[in-house]
Amino acid sequence: MKKYLLAVAGICVGFLSAQEIKEWTLQEMVDYAADNNLTLENARINNKLVENNILAAKRQRLPSVNANFDNNLIVGVTGVPITNSNQQITGTTNGYQLFQNSWGVGAQMTLYNRGKYRLNEEKANIDLSVANQDLLATLNDISLNIVNQYLNVLLNRELVATAQEQVKISEEQLRRNRILYDGGAIPLSQVYESESVAAQDKQQLATSKINVDEAKFNLAQLLQLPDYREFDVVLVDVPEELTPALLDMEEITTYAFEHQPKIKGAELNVESAKLDIDLAKTDYWPTINANYSVGTNYRTYLNGGIESDGLFEQWWDNHSHSIGLGVNIPIFNKNLTDLNVENAEIRVQAAESNIKLRKQSLKSEIQSAYFMVNSSYEQFKASQEAVRSAELSFEFAEKSFNAGKITIYDFNKASTTLFTAKSNMLQSKYNYIFRLKVLDFYAGKPLTFENGINP
Repeated sequence: MKKYLLAVAGICVGFLSAQEIKEWTLQEMVDYAADNNLTLENARINNKLVENNILAAKRQRLPSVNANFDNNLIVGVTGVPITNSNQQITGTTNGYQLFQNSWGVGAQMTLYNRGKYRLNEEKANIDLSVANQDLLATLNDISLNIVNQYLNVLLNRELVATAQEQVKISEEQLRRNRILYDGGAIPLSQVYESESVAAQDKQQLATSKINVDEAKFNLAQLLQLPDYREFDVVLVDVPEELTPALLDMEEITTYAFEHQPKIKGAELNVESAKLDIDLAKTDYWPTINANYSVGTNYRTYLNGGIESDGLFEQWWDNHSHSIGLGVNIPIFNKNLTDLNVENAEIRVQAAESNIKLRKQSLKSEIQSAYFMVNSSYEQFKASQEAVRSAELSFEFAEKSFNAGKITIYDFNKASTTLFTAKSNMLQSKYNYIFRLKVLDFYAGKPLTFENGINP
């Protein structure tokens, strides 16, 4: 009874554990990475700083307003005449202690600076667009990595299935050889050889299963999931046959140049650098500022019996207003403006050169993917022929061995050749699918397999 209860408990625990494992589609993984990847999160935080630069550029147009309030105690003042509110001298400050305060409010606003504030705002908007393109480029790179790891999981699962078939063959052969040995038809050495092959095949199967877990682990790490053991992927239909890709490399390259965020970001950087030239040139021009201030002061003597007017009375009598218009005309600043303009022009050249570098890199990636698509397809077709040949060879070897015409070593060699051929075919098939998906991505197609894999 106790064993029965333990068995039931084990089944329940296994069922609950299985319920905790979530199977993810490729689209779910891409969406999750877009929302939770730490690299993307850090990029979004930096984008907020760029957004604040836009607000700062807009607020530069507003006037600045400042207030001041001062209190001072002056001790040991000697020989300073004391006057009342009517400017009549009533005594001197010999040995007296003087308290005084003052306050004021001032405002200043730039009326003209050759459009510097407008240019700063335009540049901040462009810089935000560049940051958004960089964010999108990072997401694309992560998405491609997810597709690659996802296909790696599917590949290793198919390799497990192939290894399981191989184990069945070796175990069946071991079973038959034991029967033959018991009947005196073969020597014991052939049984030992069959046991060795069966053990090697089981080891290969265990390794293949470990590779599946490792592929899932790598994918979970890429998604930055807390526990890969609670993670699995949804299987999709992978066709046995593949069709050659009918792709135009030049057309894909042209589309990628127009739409890839790495290129668009580089082009926006050129626009931003050109605005730096205009910003530097504004320092050649005068700046016009308007200002206004109002202020007053109060003073009283703390000893000596010298009379002074009250606080509010003095504040009113002493208050004053100031309105001004100032022009700052640059004459000579050690030719720093010329140097700043020259540096800005150099940055434009560097930004334009960066476009060429990124286009060259992108074109190389597309050409490499295009080459790998075609070569992988050719490898896949060749490996299919190799599998068919190996299957015929294995069937012939199996019949020959059963008839006693070949040795166990020849049979095992034919079996191993078939296993290797199938494994190579799977490798070339999934390599072709991934490279084709890369080209599809550059051509603007979504990175999903919602309707299965249909190369």
